[in-house]
Amino acid sequence: MERAVIRGLDDDPETVIALGGGSVLDPEIRAVLKDRAMTFWVYADPVESAARLAEGSRPLLEKTRSPGEIAALFKARVPAYAAAADAVIVNGGQPADLERAARRIENETRCVFPA
Repeated sequence: MERAVIRGLDDDPETVIALGGGSVLDPEIRAVLKDRAMTFWVYADPVESAARLAEGSRPLLEKTRSPGEIAALFKARVPAYAAAADAVIVNGGQPADLERAARRIENETRCVFPA
C-alpha cells in the first residue's frame, strides 16, 4: 500500500503522508522519498512509543510486546530512518508535543518552499 502512495507523489507535490514504521526499510520506498519528497522523521522514545501503542492495533507490536524487544526493533531501524529523513523532529509523545512537532514541520517546509 505504501508503495502505491509513494509512487503517486508526483501527482500532488504538496501531499503530506504518514508512513508506517517499517515502510522506510524498503529500499524502493527510501529511494522514491529521497528523489521526490521532503521527509521528516518524527522521533519518539521507543519505550514511550511502546506504552502509547500497546493499546492500539499495531501488527508488529502485537508480536513484539516487551519494552526491550521494541527498543531493539527501533535500534535496528534507526539507520533506515536516518537514511530516509531530511530532518528529524523530536517528539515527547504527548498530544501537545505532537502539535508542536507538526508546527515545526510546517515551519521547516516554509523555509525550504516559501509560499
